[in-house]
Formats: sequence, structure tokens, C-alpha cells
Amino acid sequence: MKMSYLQKLSYTLICLIAIGYLLYIGSTIIIPIVFAMLVSVFLNPIDNKLRSFVKLKWLSILLSFLLIIIPIVLTTTLFSFQLINIVESLPSISNSIYDGFAKLVSKLNSVFPFFNFNIDSLIQRSEDSDLSGPVKVLGQGLISTTTLIGSLGLVLIYTYLFLYYKESFKKFMMYAFSKEDRSGLIETLEKIKDTIQAYIGGL
Repeated sequence: MKMSYLQKLSYTLICLIAIGYLLYIGSTIIIPIVFAMLVSVFLNPIDNKLRSFVKLKWLSILLSFLLIIIPIVLTTTLFSFQLINIVESLPSISNSIYDGFAKLVSKLNSVFPFFNFNIDSLIQRSEDSDLSGPVKVLGQGLISTTTLIGSLGLVLIYTYLFLYYKESFKKFMMYAFSKEDRSGLIETLEKIKDTIQAYIGGL
């Protein structure tokens, strides 16, 4: 008995909702795995070249990580130094802004004496409204950074496992298809690999 169009549509929607719910509740595990797959595909050519010089798999994988991580660490360090310089200069910038704002308010009071602007009340309102926002953002940023570090650790572990057992994964995928479909599978996987490598390399 053939299913009607509405039955097929309802089954498809139920499957999509179920998959979406599983992705939602398992995002802390699934998302690092997906990123690890992308990173492992990107590192695979580097690992293959290193294995022609280094016979130990674990060592070639670690060297592949270092070739990517070291430039990122250097770039992050440079940005961190710039950020520290900016933070250290914030008090002097704040004082300069306060002095300039005080001069502006005194000018306004001399031109429009009936307004009688109060510099302290204006600055207090400005601090309450403007400076509390960045403080909250910094607090949320620290929480997000901690979560990011944990996810990054999982990505590195999964990437290492993908690269270490890549031959086993390849054999598993090959044997999951019939011999007639294997040539098309290899071609498709090569195209996916080239696309991922070009995309991540561009980033």
C-alpha cells in the first residue's frame, strides 16, 4: 500500500523535527565533532606530507597541529598586546573626555544660564547608561571564552582521533557501499575534501 503525499510530508516533517531536537540537545557534542571533521580534512594534506618524513602517526599529527596553531597563537598574542595597551590608556582617555565635557558644559551655562547644567549629574547618568553596558559585555565575554576553550579542547581531541584513524574510517565508508558505487563515492569525497580545504584555507 503506497503512502499518500500528506503521509510522506508528515513523516518527513516529524523526522526533521526529531533530528533538529537531537541536534539541539546534543549540540555540545555534535558541533565539536562537525568542526573536528572540517579541521581534520584541512589538516589531512599536511599530515600526509609529514608522514613521508615522520613515520610515527601521532608525531606527524602533533606536528600538523603545531604548524597551524603557532601562527594563530602569534597573531592572538599580538592582538592581546594591542588590547592591553588600549585598556591601559583608557583612564587617560576618560579624563580627557571629562575635561572636554566640563568645558563644553561651562560654555553652555555661560550662553544659556537659565538651563544651569550640572556636570556631575550628567556624567553620573552617562556612566550608569553607557559604562554598564561594556562591563556586562566583558562579563558575558569571559563566560563565552570559558565555553569556547572547552569546545576547542573537544575539537582538538576529535580531530586527532579522526586523523589517527582516518584509514579505518575510509575503509568503513568504502565497504558500506557496493563495488559499483565505490568509484562514484571516491570522486564525491575528493570533491568534498577539496571544497572544505579551499574554504578553510581561505578563512
